[in-house]
Amino acid sequence: MVYRILSDDPENRMPEPPSYLTLTTYEKAVLIKWIEQGAKYKPHWAFVELKKEKVPTVKNNPWCKNDIDKFILSKIEETNLAPAPQADKETLIIRPSFDIRGFSPNVKEIDAFLQSKDQNDYEKLVDGFLASPHYGERMTIHWLDVARFADSYGYLDDKHYNMSHWRDWVIQLYNKII
Repeated sequence: MVYRILSDDPENRMPEPPSYLTLTTYEKAVLIKWIEQGAKYKPHWAFVELKKEKVPTVKNNPWCKNDIDKFILSKIEETNLAPAPQADKETLIIRPSFDIRGFSPNVKEIDAFLQSKDQNDYEKLVDGFLASPHYGERMTIHWLDVARFADSYGYLDDKHYNMSHWRDWVIQLYNKII
């Protein structure tokens, strides 16, 4: 690498001349010093082959409902802390409703959930919220914020600019994914 960043030969120089990029003297010195110090390089996590981790053993095993819980609990136990107590059923319906749909559940939904004796009622509740058209609306808010979406031209010429077809398309895509 040192040879390539210091080379005057266009065939060997890095960055390559067609890129129109060059390294400053300081940048070259940093790279050379890094190499001299051992050049510890770790590949990007996205390119590291996945490996199956051993599920940790935990003290409070009854708290765990699945293997993911065991990974979480092992980190909690390492710090000599304890998990928070299980939330009550009313809280268990309110949280995902706000997170997934963006608003609180209505009285009928709360009553039905509180009266349910089904072991999988929470999973079914979350699946129902994800299947709701409101899921796409909620997620689209974040996407459109990042994309700087607006229904107007903006600061100086603030006339209405009908972009609802694009907004609706993003909502439909989110709802189609789930």
